[in-house]
Amino acid sequence: MRILFICQANMCRSPMAEALARKLAAEQGLGDRVQFRSAGLWAADGLEAVDEAVTIAEEYGADLRAHHTTPFCLQVAHWADYIIAMTRGQKADIVRRLPILRTRVYTLAEWVREVTGRKPRWRDVEDPVGGTEERFRKCAALLHQALSDVLSVLAGATPRRRGVLMRLFP
Repeated sequence: MRILFICQANMCRSPMAEALARKLAAEQGLGDRVQFRSAGLWAADGLEAVDEAVTIAEEYGADLRAHHTTPFCLQVAHWADYIIAMTRGQKADIVRRLPILRTRVYTLAEWVREVTGRKPRWRDVEDPVGGTEERFRKCAALLHQALSDVLSVLAGATPRRRGVLMRLFP
């Protein structure tokens, strides 16, 4: 399974998601069964992640020091089985640009619900760039929890929550 995380500039949210997902997948024993990349809808090619993202990712044991931005394009998108946008607006932008991808594009919140069967209390992962260190920490914590939940289900460590109908009619 190949998962592509998308944000605006590929300098904070999507690279943090990529790095955290790699670390969590390794911890869950998923190995090469799940691969991760990231890109930005308006990214310039080859820039580094913002310092705050690098620092906070390190607190979770994820390394962004070697990250370089990748612009989103059809070639990058075709690599992925799932394209995970940080916001509903970014998802809409992807589908508007490349309608052929419609069935593979989710927001992170939609993907959490699809995989785990649990609806998150949040809908978008807001951009912390330009904000306080606390905003970066909240963003990283949200990403870490969402990805932990998803990867735990994918690894078989946590069962997918069954819907009401499935509980009534096993």
